[in-house]
Amino acid sequence: AKAGSRLQHRFIVATLGAGHAGGRVYVVNEYVEGLDLEQSCVARGGRLEPRVALQIAAQITEALVYAHGRRVIHRAVSPSNILIGPGGVPKVSDLAFAKRVQKPRDLRMSGQLYVEASSPYTPPEALLGGGQVDARADIYGVGACLFRCLSGRAPYGDSPKDLVSRLVRAEREPWGPIEQHLSPELRALVERCLKADPAERFAASRDLRDAIADLPETEER
Repeated sequence: AKAGSRLQHRFIVATLGAGHAGGRVYVVNEYVEGLDLEQSCVARGGRLEPRVALQIAAQITEALVYAHGRRVIHRAVSPSNILIGPGGVPKVSDLAFAKRVQKPRDLRMSGQLYVEASSPYTPPEALLGGGQVDARADIYGVGACLFRCLSGRAPYGDSPKDLVSRLVRAEREPWGPIEQHLSPELRALVERCLKADPAERFAASRDLRDAIADLPETEER
């Protein structure tokens, strides 16, 4: 909560406070009236238009550039923690559970090799690489959100239980019918974000932001 409360940005849900009461820990966040990104996709028939999806991706990437510049990583970017407020403005939530980069710590381990996936959007390195994650996990999250918005499904299916086995076998979901309507540059950008090896993704969130801005779909028409 202390890490999240340091972040004040128009595309980030503000953390207003935290404390203890009745033996429980509580966090107080800014209220955002609207739907999360998953609900917004469902409300629009399952997918978003590429230009709409890219606008949202550009804005949440801008928020991550800001957070990473302050050495805070989210670690769990997914459609359920991107809130779409009035006017379609997205805000990244759950930064009350963010981590400072200076002191990375292993995620909770399940067995000797894997951490337990709580979401189909869990970054591969959190599952297959000993639990250590850095800012490139958030780049994976943006790519996974974009894939969901464009294709109508999570990159490796909707079941967290099957995520590890599908990652090991590289069984990513197909683009589906939308593929023919996407530029090669957009498909390549999303697929780069989704690389299992973090070293093969964009090196920094600012690089992803600039690449999104250069896509044909973002050009003014």
